[in-house]
Amino acid sequence: REKEDMPADHREIEEAEHEGINFIFLGAPTAIVGKDGKVTSIKYAKMTLGYFDDYGRRVPISTNEEATITCDTIVLAVGQSIETDGLLSETSMQLARNGQVIVNQHTLETSIPMVFAGGDVVTGPATVSGSMSHGKRFAKTIDAYFYGGEDRFSKFKTAYEFTKEIPPEEEVPVKRQEPEMLSSAKRISNFKEVVKTFNSEQVLKECGRCLRCDVKEEVSDEE
Repeated sequence: REKEDMPADHREIEEAEHEGINFIFLGAPTAIVGKDGKVTSIKYAKMTLGYFDDYGRRVPISTNEEATITCDTIVLAVGQSIETDGLLSETSMQLARNGQVIVNQHTLETSIPMVFAGGDVVTGPATVSGSMSHGKRFAKTIDAYFYGGEDRFSKFKTAYEFTKEIPPEEEVPVKRQEPEMLSSAKRISNFKEVVKTFNSEQVLKECGRCLRCDVKEEVSDEE
């Protein structure tokens, strides 16, 4: 497809372009060519955009033209998949056709009683925040199982305390913290870490901006 249809994160696409990566759009690999056990080139069909699919994207259709790229190494990077061999051979856990674990949408319990699942294995590739949300949800359900259905989690006011002050109810927009990055010129010839970590001040600001981990509620002695 075209650039705007790429499923990759837009920032990763931009950083790849800064590193000099050459993208070939509307091209579908058809054959890997080799000689004496070594790769020599890869062939691809030139495509054009046709009708719209169920997701609103135009489906690539071959133009019957072919091109060749001379190369000595090919790296296949075609997405992520769930490793389900163990689940299928050792358990009776019910899986969807795409390999994702089927769960109760309210409790996140799998087809095996008292076994829960969440995150990418349930939703497919998604966000860390979404996985954290699933963890909180089925932790609450598991706890309720052992305490006769009692919701004890609503009594928990905070998991971490980053400030002694109670923030105002009205949220104030805060700019997202941007980590320092190694320049494209310095990272294209090595395997050094590209995205550096936040400093202490940035960590606290981002915790308060994202999941409001800075929120602290007063708890009386009676509670």
